[in-house]
Formats: sequence, structure tokens, C-alpha cells
Amino acid sequence: EDEGIYVWLDLHVGRRLKAGDRIDGFDEIRKDEPTAGLHGYSYVNASIQRAMMRFSEDYVSHVNAYTGRRYKDDPGIVAMMVTNENDLTQHFGNALLPDKGVPAHSATFMKLADAFAATWGLPKGRIWRTWEPGPSKLFLNDLERRFQVAMIRHLRSVGVRAPIATTSTWGNSPISSLPALTVGDVIDVHAYGGSGELAKDPLLSANMIHWLAAARVVGKPLTVTEWNVERFPVLGRHAIPLFVAASGRFQGWDAVMQYAYAQVGMDAAGPPSNWHAYNDPALLATLPAAALLFRRGHVRESAIQYVFAPSADQLFQQGISAGNSRALRTAAEKGKLAIALPEVRALPWLEKGEVPTGARVFSDPAQSFLDADAAGISSDRGELKRNWRDRVFMIDTARTQAAMGRIGSRAIRLADAEIAIETDNATVAVQSLDEQPIRRSRKILVSVAARAVPAAGNRLPFAVEPVQGRLRISAPPGLKLYKIPLSGGAGRPTGVPYADGRYDIVLDGGAPAPWLLLK
Repeated sequence: EDEGIYVWLDLHVGRRLKAGDRIDGFDEIRKDEPTAGLHGYSYVNASIQRAMMRFSEDYVSHVNAYTGRRYKDDPGIVAMMVTNENDLTQHFGNALLPDKGVPAHSATFMKLADAFAATWGLPKGRIWRTWEPGPSKLFLNDLERRFQVAMIRHLRSVGVRAPIATTSTWGNSPISSLPALTVGDVIDVHAYGGSGELAKDPLLSANMIHWLAAARVVGKPLTVTEWNVERFPVLGRHAIPLFVAASGRFQGWDAVMQYAYAQVGMDAAGPPSNWHAYNDPALLATLPAAALLFRRGHVRESAIQYVFAPSADQLFQQGISAGNSRALRTAAEKGKLAIALPEVRALPWLEKGEVPTGARVFSDPAQSFLDADAAGISSDRGELKRNWRDRVFMIDTARTQAAMGRIGSRAIRLADAEIAIETDNATVAVQSLDEQPIRRSRKILVSVAARAVPAAGNRLPFAVEPVQGRLRISAPPGLKLYKIPLSGGAGRPTGVPYADGRYDIVLDGGAPAPWLLLK
């Protein structure tokens, strides 16, 4: 809190049920193991819900020994989530089916399904077929919402005032998973990319930004509490922090969090891992640049709003997602994307999305907003450029100018920075630290990164590829150059050639120093 860092508090992630938790039907869900997961089962097992409520109440009432405040009263806790990655609509509805060996839970599920079908005149033979688009998605959204409403009411009754998210849309969920999430104060989304995110052609396939953008619902804040690329170590992962941060500002997302900074105690050197950014030179080099860009708004929101407005039949019958919709992907490249959910007779609680004035509304998921032979895109304000054919992403704003991806042997000219790098795959970012445009700034941060590969057997140390080349920056005269290693602390200042209003910096690939400071 002293450093302006807020906490997102998940009330349930991976805690497994134990015999002492007094859970009805515990023996059938533990599957001959000493403990049992609750994902999916929590929606039909009242004893699990009561256990989650007991824990949540105790947890949010805990007094922090350092602040003297209960978690529920702490303004440093920016939001809470009821249960992490625990949805019925895409992932865990199947766990309740009659063939899954959980007869008591299946009986409750089928009884609820039959009642929902009877109430709304839906086909009883399809309402329980959770793996198919159609009536089952209506029932699963309603059942998920019913549980989450009770959990949120309980949290409010014990004094929680922070915004609450129910669970997340994640793991290739279609947009038919969104209705149940709207009971929360925010819509939360997770997305994991892979190798070659910058090279994915939106006419053909989705990258992680498209999955994130397609989770935004008209009128609801969007939070991203997990993003990453896998499988570790993705060699181009150094480019992803700035790619996500710039895209998030362009889309107008409300919060973006990387997963994960650490899953071990940070008082010792942990092993290399996708979940340990704190000891990963590739991510450590560019995460500060991404945070600076996002938190200080170095990229402006798009002035263009695209709204996908599906009918109820489209939403629940077609399984539409960023993975199969060219319209969602290309709209997210051109401007801000949001989904306007329709009125649905069987979901009377679902509010119809109000389309913002001036928005470009579309309803054909196969539509394209790009030419068929497009090789890249420039944002409406010209601040972001992605060329998927060249596998390069560029940011060109007054206070952040950067290039990343396959930038080796290319002459990249941005407003105040010229980047000529020999290293094939790298990230170079130039940023103002004093809120002035780079050309007038007297405190400029340069972040550089390339491949970082752990030793054999996925052990420390990392081998870090040096970034070599030249960098010219337009800035006021009289600044000196400091090299900042990963270990922190700046070395002695050095002079740097200055002519025609530009500093000429040589990146010689010497001792690893992911940050340079001109001041």
C-alpha cells in the first residue's frame, strides 16, 4: 500500500475439501483421494457453499497485524473474487453428468435441469447436455448465477464493500459464458498465449489479445487477472508485457495483472518457471515498462467502438468465440470491442446491453473489418502498429516509443527514437519518466530485452542474449547515461554523443543491463 500497490483477493483458488469440512457427498467427489476439489460441485452442493461462506467470512474479517485493519475494511484491497476459474458454462458443468460417478451430485443437477426446462418450455432431452451449445447453456448460466448471487449477498452482509468478481471467463470460453458473470461488479478474464503471438493473423486465428477483448460486456468494467504465454520458456516472451499493456490501454480495460510474479517465497532464488517472473530476466526487463505505460496512460483509448450484438439464438446456439469469429478478432484490431448481450426469455435477470452512441454495431460473427490480403494494422490514432507478416509490434506515442518482435536488421523510425538492432528477436522501449514528451524529457528510461533461456533441466542460471545495435533518441541536451543492472542501482554516469538534437547510444551487448537511464 505504501508503494501504491493494490491487492486483488481471491477467496477461493485451489483449496481442497477435507473430511473435517463436513461436506455432504464427500466420499463420492474425493475419488478415493484424501481430499476433493470443489470445482463444479459447489453449484449443486449446499454444504460446499456453506463451507465457502464460513471461510470467506473468517478470511475477510481477519485483522492484518501490520495495518490493524480487517481485509473487508482495507482500501488497499481493490477487489475480491468468489472462486477462481470455477465456471459451469464451459469447464465444470460436465463434472455433474450422470456418467461421472457422482450420483448424489448428478441427481441434484438433473432435478434442477428438469425444473428449468419445465419452467421455460425447453427440451428436457437437451437441457442437461452441457457439452453442446443450445438450451444447456441457458440452464448453466442460470445455475451459476444463482450460486454467485448467494455468495455476493453473504459477502455484502458481512461488510465487504470492494468490487466483487464471481469467477472468470478463461480457457477458450465462448461468449455464451458471459451472462452469468454479469452478476459481479466486474467481468474478469484470463488468457494465455503461446509462441508467435505477434505473428498471428486475425483473419485466420486468435491471439491472446483477441480472447481478452472478446470478454468485455457493454456497461461493465473489464479486469484481466491472468495473462501469460506458455509453454515455458517462450523465447519471445519479453515482448508480451508491452503488447498486453498497450492493447489494454487502447481497448480501455480497467485493470491488467500478469500471472504470476512469484509462487514461492522471494527470500531465495526460486527455480525458473512460467509462474516466477521475479527471477526471469526476459520478463523483469519489460514489466516495468508495461506498468509505466498502462498506469500513466501513455497509449490513448481508441476513438472507435465496435459492438457485437448477437441475438439470443446466436449467443447460445452457435458457440461464438474469439477462436472462431473473424469479426471479433478483426474488430479488436481496429478499435475497442464490447459485447451487447440480448434479452433472453429464459434468463429474465439478464439486462439487455445498451449500445453506446456512435458505436459500430455488427451481428455477423464471420464478418471481417480487414482486407483479405492485410499483413498488418495501424490503430485509429496511429499509436500502435502490428505487422503479423513481419512479426513486429510498435508503439509510437509522445511518452512511450517501442519496437518488439523480429526487429533485427530493420531500420525503425519512431517520432523521437530510431532503433537499429542486430539482435533478431528483441524489445527496445524508450519512455519518459517525468510526464514530459520524450523530446522534452530530462529523465528517460530505456528498456531492452531478448531471449532468456534457463540452464539444462530448467535450472538457474538463465543465459541471456545480449541486445546489440544502435539507438538514437531526440531529447534535450546535457543528459548523461546510466546503466542499471537487474541487481539494481545505477553505475557511474557516462557521456553519450549528442548531435542534431539526438543522443546516439551504442548497445554493445556487454554486461547485462536491461535498463538505461538518460538524465
